[in-house]
Amino acid sequence: MSRGKLIDAVAAKAEVSPKDADATVTTAATALETIAETVAGGEEVFLAGFGSFEPHAHCLKVFSAPCAAFNYIECRLGNIYLYFV
Repeated sequence: MSRGKLIDAVAAKAEVSPKDADATVTTAATALETIAETVAGGEEVFLAGFGSFEPHAHCLKVFSAPCAAFNYIECRLGNIYLYFV
C-alpha cells in the first residue's frame, strides 16, 4: 500500500479530511520510529491496549554452516506478530 492509499484509507475510516489523515499517518510513523529506536537500544516498550515491542536474538541456519545470529524486533499487536530485521 502506498502512502497516498494509506492516507485515503485512514481518512475514509476516521471520517476526516485527507490533510488530517496525512498528519495522523506522519505522527504514527514518527511514533513507530521512536519505538523501533528504543527497542533497537535494548529496551522493551509496552503500550496498554495496543501491544508490546521487545528485542530478540534469532539464529538463522545458512546451508550447512552452524548459524549466523542477527537481531530483529518482534512486535505483537494482539494476535498479529510483526518482525523488523
